[in-house]
Amino acid sequence: MKLLSFDIEISDIFELDKYEDMEKYAPFHRNRGQTLNCEF
Repeated sequence: MKLLSFDIEISDIFELDKYEDMEKYAPFHRNRGQTLNCEF
């Protein structure tokens, strides 16, 4: 089984209201990102 996982942290700070879409604040400033590709 192949597994691809990713994690991206952004350095932007904002508050979201309930059901608010965070895409309206894009583009984001990426702080770091990590990908993992494994095969079991």
